[in-house]
Amino acid sequence: MDDLLQQGITAYKAGKRDEARKFFIAFIKQNPESERGWGWMYDISGEDKERIYCLKQMLRINPKNEKANQLLNKLLTPPPTLISPLPTQASLPSKNIDNVQIKSNKSAVKKKNGSIDIVIMVILGFSLLCLFVVVAQSGVLNKLSPIPTTDPEIEKARWGTIDIREFTKNPKNYNKQELHYIGSVFSIQEDSGGALIQVEINVPGDDEFNFNSKIVIVNYKGATTNIYENTSIEFWGYGDGVQEFENLLGIKITQPVIKAKYLTLLTK
Repeated sequence: MDDLLQQGITAYKAGKRDEARKFFIAFIKQNPESERGWGWMYDISGEDKERIYCLKQMLRINPKNEKANQLLNKLLTPPPTLISPLPTQASLPSKNIDNVQIKSNKSAVKKKNGSIDIVIMVILGFSLLCLFVVVAQSGVLNKLSPIPTTDPEIEKARWGTIDIREFTKNPKNYNKQELHYIGSVFSIQEDSGGALIQVEINVPGDDEFNFNSKIVIVNYKGATTNIYENTSIEFWGYGDGVQEFENLLGIKITQPVIKAKYLTLLTK
């Protein structure tokens, strides 16, 4: 078992929830395909949105996990709505009263029944709305699309790492797909609309004796404090097509673009 996961479990059993949460987040960042890791993250989560997200990740990894499926259905199903009982025969006016009293009571019963009908219609409308929401969320589950989460660290943990050679070879095949890389800043240009950063990313298996790398353009709208040429960054984002430009020799160059949602400066 991974040390981070074991440390998280130990902290959780000792009642140190905040400490356990940090260990679990660190573990799933390194092991996003760990069904057990997402299970512990579900246990430590304090909000239904995060619990739903963790359960969906578990089912993505193992669709046959019946317990996760049951827990997800329970979280997505709205609680039953109590409906006021209809009046019984005993509560209706007695037949052994004069005609005036009967007419008066009939009018009162009609008004009461009318009010009950309105309440029932409102409740039925609300129930249909809840059913629509559940169906819509089920559709999202089938497409395995992520739902919003309040913790960016949990959201970043789901990003996979596509081989940079495959991405740069066929960048259009990865439009709007989640991408995660670490690289060195080759150049950076910043204006009021954000920053365009050329990032050099080493290919898998690269070492000091067999240097090979690929260049991508990172489009980032956030702050780039202390990010300069030759600094190292880690970023999470989506494929965003390609960009063409001319270099100093007048040669047209095409480079793949990643629209970054998160970007972090790495310190040595």
